[in-house]
Amino acid sequence: MLDDIQVDVEKLVAPVVEQAGLDLIEVIVLQKQGTYQIEVLIDRPLGLGGIGLEECADVNKKLAETFDLTQSWADNYELVVASPGLDRPLKNEKDFRRVLGQEVRVLLKEKVDGKGEYVGIVKTVEPGKFLLGCKAKDVVVPLDKIMKAVQNI
Repeated sequence: MLDDIQVDVEKLVAPVVEQAGLDLIEVIVLQKQGTYQIEVLIDRPLGLGGIGLEECADVNKKLAETFDLTQSWADNYELVVASPGLDRPLKNEKDFRRVLGQEVRVLLKEKVDGKGEYVGIVKTVEPGKFLLGCKAKDVVVPLDKIMKAVQNI
């Protein structure tokens, strides 16, 4: 049931965020004590700076209206629309493009070039991988080998 709600929410959220000219970073749906807790993380497109409180509030209002009109579960939810923050997890090519030229820390599911953790500068991003400039040498990191990656702040 929760997986169905997750899919429903993502389908409703994506066009509202896109219409606002923003990027959808992540949708998280949890159920606690019979209430659906929905967290929507949004940001401005690459190069346009960080998201503001007013933009989050506008998207929150539009989403609440959409949920209330279209969903049977809408009488029992809490909605939060927020910025993903600087310490957000990096998961896909788009995330790594956002931090080009920045230092990141990467923990791997399995070793790459004999190591399971790297800290370095994201130099390039290509389909399915990125080049990380580390002190000793550059390393190609496949996205599917990442357990966790974050920008060093």
